[in-house]
Amino acid sequence: MSMRPLLILLAVTGCATTARQEASEAPPAAHDPFSVDLGYNECGLSFGNSPEWTGLRFNLQDDHIQRINGLNLTFWTPREIGGSSVNGLAFGLIWPSAGDLTGISLGGLATWAAHDLTGLGGSLGLAFSGRNMIGLHFGGLGTAAGGDVWGARVGGLLNLAEGDVRGLSFALLFNSAIGNATGFNLGGLVNLARRDMTGLNFGLGNVVAGGDLLGFNFAGFRVVAGEPEAAEVHWFSRIPADVGYDVEQHQDNAPAQAPPEPSRGALNGMSAAFFTAKGDEVNGVALAGIRTQSDRLKGVQIAGYNLVRESQRGVTIGVYNQSQQLEGFSFQLGLLNHIPTNPAWARWLPLFNAGF
Repeated sequence: MSMRPLLILLAVTGCATTARQEASEAPPAAHDPFSVDLGYNECGLSFGNSPEWTGLRFNLQDDHIQRINGLNLTFWTPREIGGSSVNGLAFGLIWPSAGDLTGISLGGLATWAAHDLTGLGGSLGLAFSGRNMIGLHFGGLGTAAGGDVWGARVGGLLNLAEGDVRGLSFALLFNSAIGNATGFNLGGLVNLARRDMTGLNFGLGNVVAGGDLLGFNFAGFRVVAGEPEAAEVHWFSRIPADVGYDVEQHQDNAPAQAPPEPSRGALNGMSAAFFTAKGDEVNGVALAGIRTQSDRLKGVQIAGYNLVRESQRGVTIGVYNQSQQLEGFSFQLGLLNHIPTNPAWARWLPLFNAGF
């Protein structure tokens, strides 16, 4: 029988050139895994719980695996995954899980990475990473990351992130970032960032940032920057990353730091809401069906009721306009216009008012 097919398989999987260490030099195993292996030097085809393998691997239930490169197919939830990694194709009838999942990771109920989830990952239920989520990820119920998100995340109901989000976020109900959210944030009901939100932000309900909103912000109910309640949002005090895995023990050695405080909230760019558009500052255009509010205006506020609590540089247009003080070429257009710092005769004027 020709040995050429076997040699080709070993060469493709990168197995034929690495010499195996002596058994006496290897550290003692914590347990005794069982597998039936067809290959050489931990490469080829494996059936069972081989802890390290390159090639094709099929296992009922992973337990204490270390490093798998290639195709890994499992049929049940893992027992304990430790600081393991799976690189390549990870498929799980229930869910694929490892310390790090890199490549294409797809599961029935969940896709679960204790550390980083990188590449394409998703499931009918939840796509989860204990730290960062990088690439394209989706979940029928939602996605959740204990760190930062780079790329696109699509959640059937919600998307949660403990760190910054950069890219595209879409959910039928709720998008959130404990840090900054940058890119395209599209939420059926709510888009929320603890700090700044930058880009195109759309929600049928609310678009809310604990810091600044920059770009194009549209909401069916409210657009709000500098929201104190958003600044206090914190989803995970500790991520329960996986069964039998101590995330705190395996985190980087960098000391834990509290999330930085959000900046003072500003609406920068174009902001529109059916009810309320609100920020400590408005730099651009704020449009609302009922009410706009700012401490300082540099631009235009248009609503039924426009309130500028400190200084206005620009224009307010509405039924009732109230500004504490107008600076430069600024004025109010409305049925009733109020400027408390004007001379007595010009504090309340119909149709038009300016700083006198």
